[in-house]
Amino acid sequence: MSSETLPAYVDQLARRERAARHAVSTPLLVHTLALGLVLALDVLFLVRLARTTETEWSGGGWDVVAHDPRTLLPLLPLIVYLVLWTVSAVRRRLTGIGPGRDGWGVMALVSAALLATFPWGLLAVTFLGAAFFLGLGLLVLGTRLREPSLWVTGLVLMAVSPFAALGTFENHAGFLGPWPTQTVLALLLVGLAVMTARARQRERRVLAGAPAPAP
Repeated sequence: MSSETLPAYVDQLARRERAARHAVSTPLLVHTLALGLVLALDVLFLVRLARTTETEWSGGGWDVVAHDPRTLLPLLPLIVYLVLWTVSAVRRRLTGIGPGRDGWGVMALVSAALLATFPWGLLAVTFLGAAFFLGLGLLVLGTRLREPSLWVTGLVLMAVSPFAALGTFENHAGFLGPWPTQTVLALLLVGLAVMTARARQRERRVLAGAPAPAP
């Protein structure tokens, strides 16, 4: 093998290894499901709030706020990274394909540390939004893998999440309808789903030996 073709050969092996362990599509899929959960809990809370009458507010209506299902969202980044770490560990045991340089275990430890530094970690997740820390994980992974579809998605989530968490869209994006934050999250969810499908298709092309289109 000539010295000119060696770098290309190594790059091809690296791409096939990433495709074999679905290093791009799997995290995108899990983050798509996580964002879907964020949106679903948001909608559930708003529906319950809309169904609460003035009479119920004067009585036990505050129970709707007190039992807001979104209070569980600070746990979401930790759960997502633990799921991804578990998937990598199971795949390594079954197929012998290691986790590569993904670092999901490290991100899980960071998420656990945020929750442990009460109340500062909880406040950070509350004001920045759970999606911010999901985006941070994608940014770290995408940077390590030099994969734009991951780190660009991470940056978008990190940029949008604080505005969604603080209700900024309600004050400045009324043209999006009665639920502007949820509309933005729904658009992001659709975009993530499309990117996940495209990433899986590229991985299949790489494993089949066909040239993969640019992301």
